[in-house]
Amino acid sequence: SNSLLKFLEEPQENIYAFLITENINKVLLTIKSRCQVLMISNYNDFNLDIIEDELVDKSIELVKLIESKKKYAIGYIYDILDKKEERKTINNLLNIIKYFYLDMLYSKIGKNVNYFKDYVSLMESLSSINSIESIVEKLLIVCKEQNKLNYNLNVNLFLDNLLLQLGGVKNE
Repeated sequence: SNSLLKFLEEPQENIYAFLITENINKVLLTIKSRCQVLMISNYNDFNLDIIEDELVDKSIELVKLIESKKKYAIGYIYDILDKKEERKTINNLLNIIKYFYLDMLYSKIGKNVNYFKDYVSLMESLSSINSIESIVEKLLIVCKEQNKLNYNLNVNLFLDNLLLQLGGVKNE
């Protein structure tokens, strides 16, 4: 643990560490305090095949909108989504977006994609205009914002805020 701590405290340029655990409570506080925590539900639990094609299509369209329009995507969101989407639908949409960005990260670092194999060319195109840092930042934003869905909030304002945050991340 001391070697890992030293590595985290004095990182070299262009070196990234991904620590993966099934129980974050077993990670030492000193190590957790030097990391950005990205919560992803059990990787094996996400099954794209059981999600409605329409929701997958909407999610992919939303990612393309964010990547092409950046922070101005907010003006086009309701061309894709209904104004009265249910929280459960929004949560599923965010899960799809989260795993899409995760696959995009894999594509960016030269690994095989796990879920969106039918979208590899789109993923490669989008990953070419994003840095590793921006993809990770977008993953962090989606995870952080997804937790807010549990609170009593206006879903439309939530979506607007999400798009502004995702669109504002610097790509290069």
